[in-house]
Amino acid sequence: MKRVTMAMIAEACGTSIGSVDRALNGRDGINPETKRLILETAERLGYRPNRAAGRPGRKGRLRLAFVYPDRPEGFYSCITMGLDKCGGEVSPLGVELEHLRFNAQSPPSQLELLASIDPGAYDGIAVNPLSTACAEYIDRFSAAGVPVVTFNNDLPNSSRLFYVGSNSQQSGRMAGDIMGALIGGKGGVTVLGNFVHAMPFFERFEGFCQTIDQHYPNITIYSSADCRLDPGLTARNLHNLMEQAPDIRGVFCTGYSSTVGAIEAIRRSGRRDVLILGYDVSSETVRAVSEGWCRALLYQDPYQQGYQTARLLSRHLLEGWLPANRQLFIETRVAFRQNIENYIGGVMQWDLSI
Repeated sequence: MKRVTMAMIAEACGTSIGSVDRALNGRDGINPETKRLILETAERLGYRPNRAAGRPGRKGRLRLAFVYPDRPEGFYSCITMGLDKCGGEVSPLGVELEHLRFNAQSPPSQLELLASIDPGAYDGIAVNPLSTACAEYIDRFSAAGVPVVTFNNDLPNSSRLFYVGSNSQQSGRMAGDIMGALIGGKGGVTVLGNFVHAMPFFERFEGFCQTIDQHYPNITIYSSADCRLDPGLTARNLHNLMEQAPDIRGVFCTGYSSTVGAIEAIRRSGRRDVLILGYDVSSETVRAVSEGWCRALLYQDPYQQGYQTARLLSRHLLEGWLPANRQLFIETRVAFRQNIENYIGGVMQWDLSI
């Protein structure tokens, strides 16, 4: 039997989901006749309240936790903006969002944070996992009856309900085609980023290399060290590599920190002949594109990642909704000098205008 949701009751009564929520949870701000109609309709349809509504001390409100890094600030501030935008929209429906941040420079800190979470304190949890070790905690929360989703990074082998974020392997393939075309299909290229520890970076690296191998056989890919989240380390690694391999003509940066570091190295060396294809948009990377130090940026829309994760997890809890496809990919766009003004501040101006 299909679960009766608040949305179904609202449609049957000709009211909003907010009115249904207020009536079913005994909150003020609703006409007595409307409340009576909603309660009668809910009983007739066989509505059963969400398991979270009866938790002690919750007063009928849903509490959602969002676990994600504290840096790089230029990227994650956009995710926070998206979460806060949705938080304002779902608050009238009885949904509260809580930000749980951890030190991205210390991978164990995420596991420590996840271990400290009492699943009974939340009705839903969204995790931006930095390692596969997070799957253990996702499975633990799910086993306790708390729905979990992933965003920005995915763990498809965990018991998460769904994922919201970019298609990392596809964006890596896009980068391979863009790089191959821009350097004329020949020369040396390298890939910079922390692709060892986080799935998206590995997938971007893999997609890039596959495309170069298949379609640009005259391009040589030089290996590079893991740059973690340190732009300074990225700059030093790239400077050393350019000295050892003078035929380097292109650099693909798989993340924000590596992009900032690569731009620093190119500026210091004055090597405008080395093409940088970067990742993520910030004031620093936008300026570099405008000035010609970075040729283009792949944009994974962190604002929408935050907004849609909060919106869809809330929808699942309020309505019982689940997507047909458990990987909800947000389109990766390419920002060149000609359209970079659309991304000032790290967020598409369209997102801020609606």
